[in-house]
Amino acid sequence: MKNVGDHCSIVIAAVAQEQINRFGEVHGTDGRTHTDPEFAENSVFKGVIVQGTLVLAPVLDALKRIYGAKRWSEGGVIETRFTSFTRPQDEVKVTFTVEEVDESGMKVAYVCTKADGGMVQAGAAKA
Repeated sequence: MKNVGDHCSIVIAAVAQEQINRFGEVHGTDGRTHTDPEFAENSVFKGVIVQGTLVLAPVLDALKRIYGAKRWSEGGVIETRFTSFTRPQDEVKVTFTVEEVDESGMKVAYVCTKADGGMVQAGAAKA
C-alpha cells in the first residue's frame, strides 16, 4: 500500500470468553460487562461485549505491517472512534485505505465492520 486508493483488509476472528478475561486482566479492562456473562446478560448490553481495545489491537498490528515496524514505532499516530460493540462470537473485518501520500508520510483510513455490516470502529493513522 503506497498510493492513494490502495486498500487491503484483514479479518479479526471471533474471541472466546477466556481470551476476553485474560485481556481484561492484563489491560485492566475487566469490567463485568466483559467478564461476567450472567451479569452482562442482565445489563443494558444484554450479553458480554468485547473490549474495544481488544478489537483495536489487531488493527495496530496491521498498521505496523503496513508502515513497517520501525516507521510505525517511531512516529505512527492513530485516531479512532468506537461506534458500537462486538460480542465474543462476532468476526470483524477491517478495511484499510490509503487517503493521502505526501512528503510527511502516508495517511491510512480504516473501518471495522461486523458480518451484518454494522460499523464497530473507524479511524485514521499516519506515519
